[in-house]
Amino acid sequence: MPTDSDRDESSAGEDPSRIWTSLAGREEVLSMEQFRVDCEWTSSHYRELQGQYPRCWVAVYQGQVVATNKRDQASLIRTLQSKGLPLEQVVVRYIHAKGEGRSQILLRAA
Repeated sequence: MPTDSDRDESSAGEDPSRIWTSLAGREEVLSMEQFRVDCEWTSSHYRELQGQYPRCWVAVYQGQVVATNKRDQASLIRTLQSKGLPLEQVVVRYIHAKGEGRSQILLRAA
């Protein structure tokens, strides 16, 4: 029976996407990768988002702001649903006004 160290050695040179695809379907892997990219985009554009959407919930999908809401997250989710966006793939984050605390809230909408 192979040990954990045997498995680690045998997969050391494998392409990570191939490993992930063996654990989940290709579409799911692509979805997770896009979500990761959108999380990074949201973080790297935070100051820009602060200028445009202070004190606002922001939804990012495929590198674009697709919805915003100043009231609450639930209203934002309803907007996303009405647009037919895949909630499990949308990054939702609260954007503080400049000078206010910066949270690290990164949520999947669903």
